[in-house]
Formats: sequence, structure tokens, C-alpha cells
Amino acid sequence: MKLAAFLNLQNKSGLLTAFLVTSLFIVSNQLGYAQETPEITQQLLEKLEKRDRKIAERDALIEDLQKRVEQLEHLVGTTPPSSPSPQMKEPPRHPLPKTAVPATQSAQPKNPIQQAQTQEKPPKKKAKSSAPGTFEVDEDAAERALERTLTQVGALLLPVGLMEVQPFVVYSRREQFSPTLVLGEGGQVLTRNAELRRNEFDAGFFTRFGLPFESQLELSLPARVVDQTLVQPAGQFSFRETDDLGSSIGDITVGVAKTVFRERGWLPDLIARVTWDTDTSQRFSNGVALGGGFHEIRGSLTALKRQDPLAFTGNFFYESSFEKDNIDPGDKFGFSIGALLAASPATSLRLELQQVFSQELEVNGGDIPGSNQVSSSFIFGASSVLGRGILLSISGGIGLTDDAPDYFINFALPIRFGIPFR
Repeated sequence: MKLAAFLNLQNKSGLLTAFLVTSLFIVSNQLGYAQETPEITQQLLEKLEKRDRKIAERDALIEDLQKRVEQLEHLVGTTPPSSPSPQMKEPPRHPLPKTAVPATQSAQPKNPIQQAQTQEKPPKKKAKSSAPGTFEVDEDAAERALERTLTQVGALLLPVGLMEVQPFVVYSRREQFSPTLVLGEGGQVLTRNAELRRNEFDAGFFTRFGLPFESQLELSLPARVVDQTLVQPAGQFSFRETDDLGSSIGDITVGVAKTVFRERGWLPDLIARVTWDTDTSQRFSNGVALGGGFHEIRGSLTALKRQDPLAFTGNFFYESSFEKDNIDPGDKFGFSIGALLAASPATSLRLELQQVFSQELEVNGGDIPGSNQVSSSFIFGASSVLGRGILLSISGGIGLTDDAPDYFINFALPIRFGIPFR
């Protein structure tokens, strides 16, 4: 009965053992040792029972450790694996030497944390941190959000066969004061300040096409509306205020960008870009200066260095203006440095400093003294993936010099899709 119970409860290894015991019994009978078989069989059964108890204890220990690891993962906020590891799911059933079980137990970690670190190594592309104030970042997902933002700021090009259409709206506020001479009540000449207030609205579409050879075609179709208020002193104490509204299509721009160097070691990615800013905009509308209407060629070089989830960008440009109607607005050059952070898998944050130097305005071949400008702005923003191929970007800027806008806000909605005729 004892042997039958043993055979009913054991697995394949038990069946194999029973087969061996039966074979030994038959062989022993053949050899004339039948009178000693019951004693030998009893000893073998005792050894097998002892081995099976150790296997059962080991299985119970593994099951207990698995439960404790799952509880620990739940406490630190990690997601348990969809299925137990092969080692946990199917412990080996083949007979083990007597010394095998103690050796395995001694090699196992002493606590559940060590067990988790040993048996469940984190994926290579998933950064984990349980330190206070930190959070988990899925680098693959964060990279997608980060790449969309880098493409928007011009530090990354679209792959061939993809296209982005980006509607945008920009609001800028400018308040400038300039001294002017007026006559006082007693006929004396006084100096007072005139104030110019401008609300500028720029809207349109910016389009990117991914081209072969790591290049990109860019096209911008903007429009501009300016609400201007001029407050001028009239005498010693009074003011005269005039309001005007001007509007026009903006300067259509066409550009080509090309990746000229790939990141290698400490060297960053480099993108060269040439942009033609046409003169399709009116220079004045209803007496309001719109700030365009000249042909300009701009060459720029953009650097990108990634340390995921951070990305650092730098840009330098030089813009040459062409004379029109005996007026040359002057060349410009400038630079910008910025940093982008993948704050979450679908959101990235952005900080940037821009600096632009403008040369003096020339009229009829002569420079206008004091017309050179230095415009510096601090920009911050956030971008979030709304859905497949759709990114919402909101950024704002604060002017750091008198020639820069006091502040501005930019809304953009880049929509990415494949080109049907690629």
C-alpha cells in the first residue's frame, strides 16, 4: 500500500523510480537474493521519501519568495511581469543529487530585494528609480515625445516619406518709449516720452517634408495682423492717442536642411540649413509698419547632443538682407542655446535663450545712427503628444532687452503623417 500511494502521488520521476525498484526486485530474484529484497526496497523508499520532502520544501520556498517579490514590486510601484519567469513557473522535476538542493538554496539571495534583483533584471531601455522625488521613465516613449519636439525646433529632421503640417499662432506684446520735444505753456521746450504699444498676431502653416539623404524641405505660409496705439505728448500735460490696424500676408519662406554629421563620442549631431525669406509681405499697412517685405537669405548650423532623457541644442545663424527701394534693413546674426527634458513618456519641457544682433538700417546708402538692435529673449515651453501623430506645443518668451518683445506666446499643433506618393 505504501508503494502504491507513493506511485499515485509522484510525477514522472516517481514512475521512473518505481520502474527501477521493480526492475531491481526482478533482478534480485534472478540472482537469488529474494530474501533480502524487502529490506533493500524499504531503504530505497525511505531515501526517495526524504528526497521528495526536500523538493516539496524547495517548491514551497520558491512560491513564498515569488509572493513576497510581487508584494515588494507593488509597494515600489513597478509593474510585475505578465508571466512568471521560466525558472519560477516550472521548477525542475528531474531527480537532483542529495547535495543539489542545499547548494541551490545557499545560492539564493537572503531577502526578497536580492531575489528580485537577481531573477528580474530591468529591461535595458527602461530606467527605474525608487529614490524620493524621482519617477520611472520609459525611454522609448519619452524619446518619441522628445523627438517630436526636437523636430519642431529644427534640431532633428523628419525621416524620408514623412510629412508634418504645423498650424501656429503667435501673440507678441511690445511697449516702447522714445523721447520727443514739446512746447510748454510758457513757450519753453520740454522733453517728454512718446509711447508705442503694439499687439502683433502671426498665424499660418509651417510644413516639413522628409527627403532622402537625411535632408528636409521646409515651407512657411504666414500672415500678420498688428494693432498699434501711438500715445504722443501734446503740450506740457496732455496726450494725443491714435489707433491703427494693419494686416498682410507674411513673408513666405522656403528652406532646405541636411544632417551633415552624426553624433560620435562627445561630438553632437550637426544640421545645416539654408532658408530664403521672400518679400511677399507688405512693409506698411494703414500706416502701420509690419516688419517684413525684404528678400533675406539665412544660413544656420544646429547642434544636438542627447543624454536621454535630456537633449541639448545650440544654433548659430547669419542672415543677409537685400536692398529694396533704396532701403537695406541690415544683416543679422545670432545664436541660441537650449535644453529639452522628457518629463513623461508623452511630454517634454523646453528652456532656451535666444540672442539676435541687427546691424544699422541703411537708407539711400547711408546708415541711420542708433538703428542697430540687440534682441534677447528667454523662452520656456512644453509639448505633449495628444494622439498618434499629433503634438501640442505651447511656449512663451520674455524679452530681456528693449528691442525684444516684452513677452510672447506661441501655440503650435504639428500633425505628422506619411506621404501618399512616396
